[in-house]
Amino acid sequence: MSTNDGKSNTDLKPQVAAVKALMKDGASMAEAAATVADTMPGSTPDVKPAPGKGVLAPKPTTQPVAGPAKPVDATPNSALSIAAKIAAMHNSGAAKPGPAGTVAVIVSPDALAKIKASTVPVQPAAKPAAKPAPVPNVKLPAGSRQNVPVSKAPTAPLMNSAANPFADLMSKAAELGTTAGKGRNTQIQFHLAMVDAAYAGTIDLTTNRHGPDRDDALVLSEAYVRAQNTATIFDPKAPNQRKATSLVRTCIKLGHFRATNGGPGEPVRTVNDLMGEWRKIRNGSDAKLAKRLDDATNTLMRYARAQLKDDRLIPSSRFREFMLRKDRELPDAEELVARARDALQALIGGKAADGTAKDDSQEVTNAHQWLTVRLARIAEERGLDDAAQPPTTP
Repeated sequence: MSTNDGKSNTDLKPQVAAVKALMKDGASMAEAAATVADTMPGSTPDVKPAPGKGVLAPKPTTQPVAGPAKPVDATPNSALSIAAKIAAMHNSGAAKPGPAGTVAVIVSPDALAKIKASTVPVQPAAKPAAKPAPVPNVKLPAGSRQNVPVSKAPTAPLMNSAANPFADLMSKAAELGTTAGKGRNTQIQFHLAMVDAAYAGTIDLTTNRHGPDRDDALVLSEAYVRAQNTATIFDPKAPNQRKATSLVRTCIKLGHFRATNGGPGEPVRTVNDLMGEWRKIRNGSDAKLAKRLDDATNTLMRYARAQLKDDRLIPSSRFREFMLRKDRELPDAEELVARARDALQALIGGKAADGTAKDDSQEVTNAHQWLTVRLARIAEERGLDDAAQPPTTP
């Protein structure tokens, strides 16, 4: 770009417009400003940048520059100086007249087209992909055969049933135990879930699977019992907790059972039929029959023990023998008198009510004696009746 010894004025508005046009095509502001400055007639040539490399530093001037050092080339007509002015005007948002001593030069449309053709757009650098957060491991009981990493995010499920069915079963046991702790009877649901899991092969009777003397049955029953009351200390050797573990083992055995006459889905299908019949009696109109109905868990266990002794499936015609309590014979007069005499004997000796009650008064003692006399007479009467009967033929 030519100058007139600093006595002319330059309006860089057209150059700023050219810079904006180049930036729309992908060039950076520095590249566009330098390219437009180089095409202006009379400008001092600088080292041209390679396409896409930005503006290179100009060669140092040989003329001494008075005053403090300047950050850019002090030559007023250098392309770098003009580019800096264009960039500054572009950043300010409005084109202003340059310093005195420059001449206005307008870039023609043909020259602008050539500028655009010679400019290589700079592609923005791709952002590096964010590293995925490390996935922690959820530790199952020691020695567990299923231990897969799952996310601890609140929206993610704690257990993945597709990849870890045992963990899903542990979660279900804890859920049912929590519900039982709130007063609802979920024991039958828990045991039916154990039968289903054993049939699917999720649990078995392998000893020491979760540590010394800790098999699937113990770990699952422990999860169920502890969920009922978090303050409960699970002692595997305590009688009630040994029974709970034993019931789970019975369910596992039933789930593994394969009858010689069983088809697909057995014995789970028969268990479902048994529970369906149990519900019909409980909700039926026969109040007498419903009163004889035993607990659902007792029904399942009674059926399981009978089925494990038979290699063929138990037919539905036998379901009621597992569901109904046996009729008890009513006591006769002799038995009732004997119970009363024994109760008075314990009261006199101070052994009644776990040793908390004692009454050896004359009245109680006399009542005990009269009941003893009555039992002797009943025995005599029964002996006479027996003597009147003809002897049975062996």
